[in-house]
Amino acid sequence: MSARAWRWLGGGLLAAGTALALVWSALLVWANGEAAYYGFPHVARQHLALHCPYFVAQDETTTISATITNTNPHPTTFGIQSWLSLPLGLDTLTEHRRLAPGEAWHWSREIGPENRDLRYFVFASVYVFGGYPIPQRQSTCGAFVVPVQGISGNTIWWGGTALALILAVIGFGFWWWGQRNVHIPTNTRLAAKFFFVLTPLSLAVAMWGPWMLGVAVLVVGSMAALIFISGWVAYGH
Repeated sequence: MSARAWRWLGGGLLAAGTALALVWSALLVWANGEAAYYGFPHVARQHLALHCPYFVAQDETTTISATITNTNPHPTTFGIQSWLSLPLGLDTLTEHRRLAPGEAWHWSREIGPENRDLRYFVFASVYVFGGYPIPQRQSTCGAFVVPVQGISGNTIWWGGTALALILAVIGFGFWWWGQRNVHIPTNTRLAAKFFFVLTPLSLAVAMWGPWMLGVAVLVVGSMAALIFISGWVAYGH
């Protein structure tokens, strides 16, 4: 296969992998952005390590979870108040548990199709209180509802994530092999490298970073995409 063919094949695979990563990231950032303004009470500023699904299927029932540990040297009572989205309001639940020093409470709550709202989302907010001097903590999250049934959203998310990374790695390798000893505009080279980094970066930020940072990564990534695609098409590289 000619060097030009390697470049076109590699560029196409790299673009496909990055596009899939950006779509996945955009859906998750959209869900978390909507959750931030959904109308949950905002009680505490300290962040709670809340584990939420990224995608859920239309018919799926899954869980959100958090772990609360009593770091006080004495028994302490903790409370957890959780809110789940409903089409006509909020589903609120308050629970209490007394923990011995060093004991952990592995809390979880089910979310299902009944919590779907705004057509495409499930939202949740969890607030932990009590246990002074341990600070109050709260986190909010959103999950995107995938229009499929019979397969878990977790499978769809991680399957798409793996596919995006594989396409990006193989595509970049093919493109890099085909561009050796060929003059290619510097902007195109930089954009290809940037895309290679952007694929895992956008997914990581969407999963673990603030949703506003995710928006910034998506905007910058889209601008770089225009540079890469225009250079690739114009110069045939």
